[in-house]
Amino acid sequence: MTVSRRLCEKRMNWTLFGISLALLPHLPRLPMWIGVFLVTVVLWRWQAERHGWSLPPRILRFLIAIAGFAGVVLTYHTINGLNAGTALLAIMMGMKLLETRGQRDQMLLLFIANFLVLAGLLFDQTPWTGAYLVVSVLVITAGLLAVSKSGDVLPLKLTLRLSGRMLLHAVPLMLVMFLFFPRISGPFWSLPVLRAGASTGLSEEMSPGEISDLSLSAEIAFRAQFAGNLPEPRERYWRGPVLSAFDGMRWSVVVPSPETATDLIGFGGGEYRYRVTLEPHQKNWIFALDLPVSWDQRGITMNRDLQLISRRPIRRLTAYNVVSQTRFTADLSMPQRLARRNLRIPADRNPKTQALAREMLAEAGNADLFIARVMQMFREQEFFYTLQPPRTGFRNGVDDFLFETRQGFCGHYASAFTLMMRAAGIPARVVTGYQGGEYNRLGDYLIVRQADAHAWSEVWLPGRGWQRVDPTAAVSPDRILRGFADTLPFALSAQERFLRLHPALIQMRQAWDAMHNAWNEWILDYDLDRQRSLLEKLGFDKPDWKSLAMVLAAGLVPALFFLGLSTARGFRRRKTHPADKSWQLFCHRLAGKDLPRKSDEGPLNFSRRVIELRPDLSAVVSEIADAYIAIRYYPNPGSDRLDLLKDRVASFRP
Repeated sequence: MTVSRRLCEKRMNWTLFGISLALLPHLPRLPMWIGVFLVTVVLWRWQAERHGWSLPPRILRFLIAIAGFAGVVLTYHTINGLNAGTALLAIMMGMKLLETRGQRDQMLLLFIANFLVLAGLLFDQTPWTGAYLVVSVLVITAGLLAVSKSGDVLPLKLTLRLSGRMLLHAVPLMLVMFLFFPRISGPFWSLPVLRAGASTGLSEEMSPGEISDLSLSAEIAFRAQFAGNLPEPRERYWRGPVLSAFDGMRWSVVVPSPETATDLIGFGGGEYRYRVTLEPHQKNWIFALDLPVSWDQRGITMNRDLQLISRRPIRRLTAYNVVSQTRFTADLSMPQRLARRNLRIPADRNPKTQALAREMLAEAGNADLFIARVMQMFREQEFFYTLQPPRTGFRNGVDDFLFETRQGFCGHYASAFTLMMRAAGIPARVVTGYQGGEYNRLGDYLIVRQADAHAWSEVWLPGRGWQRVDPTAAVSPDRILRGFADTLPFALSAQERFLRLHPALIQMRQAWDAMHNAWNEWILDYDLDRQRSLLEKLGFDKPDWKSLAMVLAAGLVPALFFLGLSTARGFRRRKTHPADKSWQLFCHRLAGKDLPRKSDEGPLNFSRRVIELRPDLSAVVSEIADAYIAIRYYPNPGSDRLDLLKDRVASFRP
């Protein structure tokens, strides 16, 4: 293999390595045919460079390009959007690889690889993605150094070291731009994050009679960090969608009145101040400890159902500060239309349950005693809390549950209790949300997972308004006091049981989540509000664009100065190589004998000219020049070369 061909192969290896790192995170998201195409092209080009194969003819490349474009259109029905655009960019990279010939084409491929690395952040923004991005950029930058070098490619270790040094020089400038460059209202990569797979999440409907096997998910719904003491487990009710409509089997959301609810609430007791970091869930629901008093996020309102609602679906990580109180009176006077809505039940559905409710109300004599006796029924009779309840009938599911199976989870008990209240003439509704939360000691916050999803009831009583009643607490008090994972450990997945097997594993998991939370808080959630808060800490009372520009300029000056200083030091370090010092002394002594080195003369040409003019110095001049050229222009010259050069120059006296 010739030297030129070996050099081309080394450059192509760097190019293939860089684009492979850029493509790897996208392969699971791309259609299989695109992944097969890309892997085939990369492997073929690697072998083609090794064996000297010719590139495909132009007509074949044209047909492949047309087929790739048509495949994207047929798969995504568009060429716009995140998924289709990324797929098209990946195919373009593969096509470019089929026609790459020289350094310019390889550099273009590596530049495209940088765009693909950035596109990965639009799909996933976890710390692992950030770490992978840094490694990918390091390798791609090293590839650019290797491809752009005119001579032989430097060794792998040296190339990566130079690439890392270049990136480190840019860190101060990056930090200044990240902290003080003007922010838009959300992160730059603010795009929806869609997650597949079943989970114990929330929806606008609940039909427990249809569910025979509830899938669990350890995915995090949100995190909550409290300023002060944590609420007791029995007070950790995180309010979500309120279900008021009932057709005999299914509970569903009724769009509440847009009127504000804050003037309908009376608060009392202690309050909790906390910050929630909500994961994207594609809905408008905002979760808060029942019941929120105030919140700081713009675009969030409270509806007549006492639920916080965002104007826009939560498509990105969202953080907000809330003040809540767990003792309150809400909606003391209920309009007739709302009373009718929360009393409506199908007369021909679940007749046994309705009859039982009327009978128990007649025996109790008043609403308070009736509610207490229903709770006593759930507490003392043989009802069981389980996530794998038997199937119930389609038409009379609540009757089947109360009188036959008596096995269910929170949705079954909330549904049955609420139906009994309505049958007894007490306005009632089902509230869904989350209950509990796992305390992370390392990060000092609560982790609320999808598996903590819960349903409870609210009843309306004269003079007291809406009151929370949780029948699940009567059947399984451990579910409320200890949490779901401790109540039904065998219902968890095998992975979850393993992670809870040993305290060391729990601590490692919490350490990882604490790091993840810090990443969310300081990187992903660094928005316009946080930028203004930082400026206020720096002494600006009312930060505006002028103060932001001032701080940005003040930060850029030292960052650019550091960049220039570090670059200059690099140049000086390169000029002070031990071999350069000896060579400069050698040239200085010859210049003293009217043999100065010309500015365009390299070591070889200069030594040849000196030998022509002074044949008596030919032996020592040749020895010095050969040693210097070997040290500076050939890899691994050996330490004896430098010692020889220093010794010959030190004794050189023309």
